[in-house]
Amino acid sequence: MFGTVGANLDLQIDAMPITTQTVNLNGFSTLSIGLRGVKLGVHVLRGVLTAGGLRSTRETTFIYGSSLPDLTVQLSMGQSTESSNLNLSITAINSLGTVLE
Repeated sequence: MFGTVGANLDLQIDAMPITTQTVNLNGFSTLSIGLRGVKLGVHVLRGVLTAGGLRSTRETTFIYGSSLPDLTVQLSMGQSTESSNLNLSITAINSLGTVLE
């Protein structure tokens, strides 16, 4: 944020209010706010800064949570009846059902 006056800041995630607070701007300012109760997935963060009858609005989209696959591993084994070999098979399956062998 940049300014030289007091201002009101409204923050929303997915059009739901997170916080409304007064900020005193004196040049460039940074504000950290912890988020609670945000579900995994894609969200829209919107900030509205109001001062002296002027309003500035900014939005950004972000992904909350991991985009890594949710893997489960299956191990199967069997002994060959013709030899003393042991056959192992490992299969990894992600939550989307994609099989990696």
